[in-house]
Amino acid sequence: MVVEHRGTRRVVAWVDHSADGAVTTRWAALHAAARRLPLHLIQFPRAPADVSGDGSAEIALGTPDPTVAAALALRYALRRVQVRQRDLEVTTQIVLDDGPRPGPASLRPGDLLVTGVTGYIELAEHTPATAHLPDTIGAPLVVVPLGDAPPVGAGLGVVLLAGARLSRQAAAFAFATAADLGTRVDVVQSAVDGMAFGADDRPGPTRAADGVQRRVRSLIDGATTPHPTPAWTISTLRSTSWRAFRAVTRTAQLTVLPDPTEPDENVRRLLDITASPLVLVPAPDAVR
Repeated sequence: MVVEHRGTRRVVAWVDHSADGAVTTRWAALHAAARRLPLHLIQFPRAPADVSGDGSAEIALGTPDPTVAAALALRYALRRVQVRQRDLEVTTQIVLDDGPRPGPASLRPGDLLVTGVTGYIELAEHTPATAHLPDTIGAPLVVVPLGDAPPVGAGLGVVLLAGARLSRQAAAFAFATAADLGTRVDVVQSAVDGMAFGADDRPGPTRAADGVQRRVRSLIDGATTPHPTPAWTISTLRSTSWRAFRAVTRTAQLTVLPDPTEPDENVRRLLDITASPLVLVPAPDAVR
């Protein structure tokens, strides 16, 4: 049985200072509106520091209050959202004394965290090598790729990557999100590429597709969800070309990775070629 996914209570956009921050916020607002969820904009003030030769750092005298810069960043982000999404419920928060980035202490149970490539890299680089990033955060993490904000709606489905590995939580998230959006789930498996699908062995395409189909059916059978199970299809990605992966993700509002153990180097590689935001879903016991 799929672990029941009760839906996110908020879409939380990390308003960082990167160039892709505006794109990230815009996509988060569109996604929140499509799912009829509130949007929460969050900022972590950072004081600029002078670093001496011995590696120590201190705040330079006359440095502006970092909370003022954080408040301005939130104000600009809020204004960008309200211009396009007037009816969207939006809240803002400046987090003090809670570290410089989102984590379990600053997120609520049921939150969906949205960030850009810069935010993902920062989170990944501050995650212990023995831990998995989505498990450490304790919430599903959406990473919006660089460039123009990917579209939301317009008949686009939710892509669920599958292969030798596919966690129950990833499948539950993909189907629950598709139900919220009123769209389908496109299960995409690969018999030839272990880059993102965990294909340690490489069976023939037909046997591989049959195995994934049985696994997906076993995951959704008997699941208790507030909506009927969305329509879903299964297809095989037979090429290792980046163009093949980009073509698949171009038809998606979200692309859900198969489980929380995806290596950071694979995620970064995928972020270079994806046409839709990538979702890393934590293991069930890591969700708050």
